Amino acid sequence: MRASYRVDGMHCANCQRRVTEAIAALPGVRDVAVDLDAALASFDADREVSLERVRSTVAGAGGYRVQAADHCSAGIDPAPPTGERGASSRAD
Repeated sequence: MRASYRVDGMHCANCQRRVTEAIAALPGVRDVAVDLDAALASFDADREVSLERVRSTVAGAGGYRVQAADHCSAGIDPAPPTGERGASSRAD
């Protein structure tokens, strides 16, 4: 079973590593992927892992906040609309 969660509070690669290691330590969890830019953590598990278990584990790794992915999917935009990033520094 694949699970995905939003993780707020990550700011750097070290945060990403802490969250990855914390989730990977949960029983039955494998193939953990944490995307720092999208603030998402995904993993496969042999059995269901409760949201509360993920929340407490990730919070213990550094105070990060976890939400179910279905509560945040509308707010994630992996790329800004054309022209918003770097438009003022480019010379065409």
